[in-house]
Amino acid sequence: MVKKLLFLPIFVLLVLFSVNLAAANVFIEDAHINSDVDEGGITSGVIDSGSGRGGDYELIACGIDSDGSNPFNAPSPGAWNEIDNSTCFQPNCQNGLWGRFADSPDSEEVTCSWGDDSVAFVAASIRYSNVDRDNPIIDSGCSEFVDGNFILPAVSSEPGAQLVSIQLFRVQGSTTLSAVEFDQFSAEFAEIVTFNDDGDRVLALQGLSEIDEDGEGFPGAVFPLQTDIFAAKFCVVSLRMATRQVPTMSEWGLISFAAFAGIAGFWFIRRRQLTA
Repeated sequence: MVKKLLFLPIFVLLVLFSVNLAAANVFIEDAHINSDVDEGGITSGVIDSGSGRGGDYELIACGIDSDGSNPFNAPSPGAWNEIDNSTCFQPNCQNGLWGRFADSPDSEEVTCSWGDDSVAFVAASIRYSNVDRDNPIIDSGCSEFVDGNFILPAVSSEPGAQLVSIQLFRVQGSTTLSAVEFDQFSAEFAEIVTFNDDGDRVLALQGLSEIDEDGEGFPGAVFPLQTDIFAAKFCVVSLRMATRQVPTMSEWGLISFAAFAGIAGFWFIRRRQLTA
């Protein structure tokens, strides 16, 4: 019985500490993908924001087929912060990336829209919990084409952050693939559509999000790009975890009680062993 009494306060301590540690990472609540193809041309597409808890942070990425500069309008509804809104290289596709905090736990249909007609649209969304409300983005960067090289910039991070990489590209070919997998630690998605533009073309949006345990970030890369093969845009974003919460007075009371009871129980057992 004495051993059971000793185990109880130790268990309480472990539970409290595990809850506190669990708040030390940015976690994934939901993820979605969507696409649309219309040879007659479209000027908008939708993506579900995903469900979770009030106060979650949401990222959405949208891509379209485009022959030139064709910037996206701000998504609607809601107030979104623009992270990227730029053309691929070559300028055969347009990439848009935005983030916001959601007050509602419910999923919402978000519309991406643009000026000129596009025959293809792809989109993805990821919803995160435990993101810093005041300063959610640690760093971000998107690819550039300089002197014949495709340059992926280095992006800094912090321990416990989510490191998100998103790639939009347009190539010649024919394929169809739609897949999204996620748990609380990581997410992978791919939304690929085929359309006809003087031959089969593929517009693809692919991404990976995972906890950056050590805060290493993305180191960047430089490599030659064969511009006659495909057009692409690559972006990386690191999301800052919320500051670990200080225990409340009631939690401190439980911690103090557990510590006291554990010490007292250990002392009592030692006394019995010495007098036995």
